[in-house]
Amino acid sequence: MGAPLLELDGVTKKFGELVAVDDVTWGIDRDGLTALIGPNGAGKTTLYNLITGRLAPTSGHIRFDGRDVTNESPADRAHRGIGRSFQVTNIFEGLTVRENIRAPVIARSEHRWNPLGRASAAGGVAEETERVLDLVGLEDIAELVCTELSYGDKRRVEIGIVLATDPHLVLLDEPTAGMNPTETERMVDLVRRLDGETDMSFFVTEHDIDIIFSIADRILVLDRGRVIADGTPEEIRRDERVQRAYLGGGV
Repeated sequence: MGAPLLELDGVTKKFGELVAVDDVTWGIDRDGLTALIGPNGAGKTTLYNLITGRLAPTSGHIRFDGRDVTNESPADRAHRGIGRSFQVTNIFEGLTVRENIRAPVIARSEHRWNPLGRASAAGGVAEETERVLDLVGLEDIAELVCTELSYGDKRRVEIGIVLATDPHLVLLDEPTAGMNPTETERMVDLVRRLDGETDMSFFVTEHDIDIIFSIADRILVLDRGRVIADGTPEEIRRDERVQRAYLGGGV
């Protein structure tokens, strides 16, 4: 499989005396879906923020695609191919679905001039925008202003915006948070399909453990900032440390 796409080497983050992430050495493979679980206060959001550059580690190094990105900004990491959605929907409410997707495609084409790239000209931007709309199942509502959308559709638009940045690694932070059962099922199906039909790697945290065990190829478990388990869903189910720390004795 080769070297990991993302590598953390001894990464620690302290806030005063509080150690939020404690000496994490770990990596994400170049394909598949990895999930992150842990009790409240385990350090999950802090770890996400360290990976995307919103926080700088107190010590340790972060490498992405073989390059040390420890001191790079969130924008630089995004340009290198790290994309992230948030727990709270983050879209342009006053724009149409298509306009929301087109904006990052245009920004990407302006940042990386490539005469042979798929988004290198106006025609390329349009083609790439349509590709992303189709990928996330938004083509039928592309002309709607986002204020008219359901909450679940707004979340899909946000994921489309992330995909429009052409990422290699996609971090999904509680993608089903706040959804009703129907919206949740549609989102889970979308994540499964994206994992199966694209060459992107996914790193997902989700409060619903049943969802995690149904979609993940690999699960990382944090407790008090430390990695206590890393394995397949079945290995995590059997891990006594996980049961004690997080799953209440069994799953």
